[in-house]
Amino acid sequence: MKRYWFRWLLAGLLVLCSGIIGSKSALADSDYTIRPFQVTADILRNGDANVRETMTYHFNSGTYHGVYNIQDLRGIRGGKLTGISSQRNNGPVVIAHVGTDQANHTYRLTQTQQQIKVKLYQKVKAGDRVKVTYYYHLRGGVKNYRDTAELNWKLVGSAWDVPLKDVRLVVQLPAEHISSLQAWTHGPSAGVTRVSTKAGRVTMTVGSNPANQFIESHLLFPTQVTATNPNRSDQARKRVVQRQEARLANATNVQLKQRRLRQWIGYWVLVAMIGTLILVAGWWLKRHPATRQVVPARITHFFDVPQVSPAVAQVLVDLRWPDTNALTGEIMAAVGRGDLKLIMEQGAEHETARLTKVGTVENGFLHACFATLGNQVDSFTLAELEAFAAADQQGGETNGLRIGKVKLMR
Repeated sequence: MKRYWFRWLLAGLLVLCSGIIGSKSALADSDYTIRPFQVTADILRNGDANVRETMTYHFNSGTYHGVYNIQDLRGIRGGKLTGISSQRNNGPVVIAHVGTDQANHTYRLTQTQQQIKVKLYQKVKAGDRVKVTYYYHLRGGVKNYRDTAELNWKLVGSAWDVPLKDVRLVVQLPAEHISSLQAWTHGPSAGVTRVSTKAGRVTMTVGSNPANQFIESHLLFPTQVTATNPNRSDQARKRVVQRQEARLANATNVQLKQRRLRQWIGYWVLVAMIGTLILVAGWWLKRHPATRQVVPARITHFFDVPQVSPAVAQVLVDLRWPDTNALTGEIMAAVGRGDLKLIMEQGAEHETARLTKVGTVENGFLHACFATLGNQVDSFTLAELEAFAAADQQGGETNGLRIGKVKLMR
């Protein structure tokens, strides 16, 4: 039972870790990315805005026949597309024109009271980089109240399917030295908003804006900046906006603290789980030590059984005539093949071995022994062989026997 719960604990931790890594990988994996993403809005004195929206697509895989863009018109008094330019990789900047044949550098425009949707046709493949700039003229983005002028605008809509990287948004007012200029940004909490009262400019930068996440800019400035704006109201607005933004800022700060607290708790819970697993694994391994296998001694040399006879093998290896070891090998090989029969019997002085031919003997020395030694046909004893060797004088030696060219030592 102990082994089962240990396995389940290990499996659970692996699933948790793989889930965390997998979620991050899924967010990073896409057919294309957009980096950088830039919007510049030049506000006019009548409250309209000339907008330049530039984005660079990096295609990671697949093939495409173009890109599209959606400009939200809700909350303003309409607008129109004034131009499109594109640049593929390091090629020239090309001005697109309206077309219906879906040819490169043509676009199709679909406009309603709520949005302007543009489809730019451009064949691209994996590895391509396309920089596209859209030009819009939007009407009625600013409203003049009795005590302030207000711009409340989603510079980045929520219709993007992929995260936007290196986002930079600029709102340029038609005046400088605006001491009472105030700005708030709604969107990712990691962004930075810079207000330049001297230049009359608000700049927002965000490292990464998640997919389907809008970025909204809310500005207050004197009505003299947009003095010819026809979009007016006699109501007081400044204090209402300031109190509203203060409440939103407090709520955002609370959410940010809660998110950081959850991240901190989750981090230490994960650390505690990993530490606990290490301790449990160490305790379990200590209670169940591994069985160490004895490492066998290394064999210096290994030889296969030679395909030649023992006598020939000795000649090839030692480069000399075979001796009694080779004869012993020949006898044992013949016994193994069933050509000889080896039995022990009692001799005159001590026990000796009798060799009897029961098959074909190919060794010349043994063949001569069977023909010369003993009183029995096809049989002799080692004692008879030793006695014959002692009496043989052919080799000029009294302590050895030569039959053919094989010498049997005593």
